[in-house]
Amino acid sequence: MSRIWTLVFLMLAVSPGLISPAHSRAQTDVAPLSVAAAGLINPRGFAFTSEGQLIVAESGTGGETAATEDVPAPTGPYTGGPTGAVVRIAASCPTPLAANLASARGAGGESIGPSAVVIIGDKIYALVAGGGAAHGNPDQPAGIYDVTTGSPVLLADLSGWLRTNPVANPPENDFDPDGSWYSMATDSAGSALWVVESNSEQVVRVDLDGAITRIADLSADNQVPTAIAIGPDGAIYVGHLTSAPFTAGSATVIKIGTDNKTETVWSGLTMITGLAIDRQGTLYASELSGGRDHPPFFVPGTGRIVRQTGADSLEEVATLLNLPTTIQFGPDAALYVSMPAVGADTGTGVILRVETGAPLPLRAEDYDLTPPSCSGAEQGPTLIKLSDLGIDPASITITAGTTVTWRNTGEFEHSTKADPSSPVQWDSGSLIPGQEFVQTFDQPGTYPYFDGVFPDHRGTIEVIAGQ
Repeated sequence: MSRIWTLVFLMLAVSPGLISPAHSRAQTDVAPLSVAAAGLINPRGFAFTSEGQLIVAESGTGGETAATEDVPAPTGPYTGGPTGAVVRIAASCPTPLAANLASARGAGGESIGPSAVVIIGDKIYALVAGGGAAHGNPDQPAGIYDVTTGSPVLLADLSGWLRTNPVANPPENDFDPDGSWYSMATDSAGSALWVVESNSEQVVRVDLDGAITRIADLSADNQVPTAIAIGPDGAIYVGHLTSAPFTAGSATVIKIGTDNKTETVWSGLTMITGLAIDRQGTLYASELSGGRDHPPFFVPGTGRIVRQTGADSLEEVATLLNLPTTIQFGPDAALYVSMPAVGADTGTGVILRVETGAPLPLRAEDYDLTPPSCSGAEQGPTLIKLSDLGIDPASITITAGTTVTWRNTGEFEHSTKADPSSPVQWDSGSLIPGQEFVQTFDQPGTYPYFDGVFPDHRGTIEVIAGQ
C-alpha cells in the first residue's frame, strides 16, 4: 500500500481486540451523530446519487492467489481475489451493485480494493486499488471502472500507466508497481476525475475518455498523500497521512492551483485520511488516530473529524471515532464518514452521519451508535418457510456462498421455483409438508422466485459479495 500506511495495519494486527467499535452509552431523541449505513465489509469511499441513495466502495478481504510480482515487506507480499465490491445502501444495509472486483491482502493483514466512488451524471465510477500482478489479480488491473450497470468496464488502466510513467523519486523500500490508489474526486462540472496515489505519491487527472495525466509529483516530500477534494474554484486539495512516527500536528493539506503549483493551506493536523469542503468553502478533515510518538502509533477510538478555523488551527467536529477513513457531504448538508480503516472483514463497517451545525464537538461515546441489523447478510445456512399463507421471509440478503433451505411448513404441497429473470434457475418440484429443498448461491445478484404450486407467493434473494 502506501510507504508508511501499512504500519497502521501492522500495529493493529498484533492487537485485534483494539479494533472493535467504540461502546455506546447514551441515546438522544434527535441524534446529531448516528449510523447511516451498516453491514459493510471494510468500507472506503462513497457517493450519493441524484436521488440521494448512498453508493459505497468495499475494499473486500483479499484472496488466496499469490502475487506474481513482488512488493517488498513489510507491505507485501500480497494475495488477491475478487472480493471487492460496490454496494447500494437500502434501509441502512448493503445490496450489491458491482461484485467480484479486485481486492488484495497485504502482509500486515490490511486489504486494498475498491477505494472510492464518484458519480457523474448517470455514470458511477469506482476506483479499484487492489488490481494488478503485484496484488495477486493479474487479470484485473488497478484502475477506474464504470460500474453503472453492475458489470465493470475499465475506463483507465492505472496499473499499466504507472509502470510506464514513474515518479521522480519512487519509494526505495516498499515500491508497489501497481500503486496504492487511495482517493478520487471530481469538480462541480464533472469534467474529469482526480486521483491521489499514496505509494509513489502523486495526483493524476483522468479524463472521461480514459486519458491519464500526472498533475503533481509529490514523491520528494515523503508525506504519504491520502485524501483529495476539489474546491469550488477548481483548486485541488490534498491531505497527507505523513510518515512515521506520525507526530501529532505534523500533517498538512496542500492546494494545487490551476497552474499545478502547490502551497500549504492548512497545518497542525494528524494522520489525515479524508477531506471534504462544505457549501461555504470550509475545509474538513478526518484524522485516523491521535498522534503518538511510539508504537503502536495508531489507537482505535481516538480518530476525529475537524474543520479549519485558520491556516494552522482547527475545531473538533466529532471525536473518539474508530479509525475513520473517507468523509463526504451528503445532499442533506450533513457530513458522512466511513469506518473503520481495518477490522471489518465480517461486515462490521459503518458510515456515520454527522450534523456539523450541532453543538460541537460530538463525542462518539455519547451517542447510541449501535448499527441496525443486517443479519440477513450473515454467512451460513438460511431457512425460508413455505407456508399456506405465503413465503416467510419473502426477501432476504445473504453473502455469496450461502446455502438457502426452503421448508414446507404448511398443510398443502408447496415448491420453490426460480423466476425466468433469475440469473440461476432451480425448481424443487412439489414438496410435501415437512420436506426441504436446498440451493447454494455462489454469485452476487438478485434472484427472484415463486412458489410453483401457489404462483402468487413470491420471494427475492439478494446475494452480496462474500465476507
